Amino acid sequence: KQQSNTQRGKAEATRSTQTMASHTTFSWIALHLLAVLLAPASAQDPTAGFTAVSLSESNFQLQKPYNMPSSARYSFDGTVRRIWVLSSDEPFSPQSDTKPRTEMRMAVSTPLT
Repeated sequence: KQQSNTQRGKAEATRSTQTMASHTTFSWIALHLLAVLLAPASAQDPTAGFTAVSLSESNFQLQKPYNMPSSARYSFDGTVRRIWVLSSDEPFSPQSDTKPRTEMRMAVSTPLT
């Protein structure tokens, strides 16, 4: 009977600890949710100060390893442009002393207002 009471006490302590842990987790979740809901709704517009311009393919200049075709380091699906670099890439010209890189330059002329 003594062993049975000890086992029962351990089981109750484990349940109590689990209940406390789940209440603590719930409290943290509720606290974070409350913080998000009470955050000021007047967040800055991330596009403030930028001017929308139309871009065509002629606005983009790809700089890629000189010994690779563009398609080896660049793709465009009509919406997303992707460029990638491998650590073994050559620079964009044989005379360059830059490290491996692929980059996209955008040439845009807009009147200052």
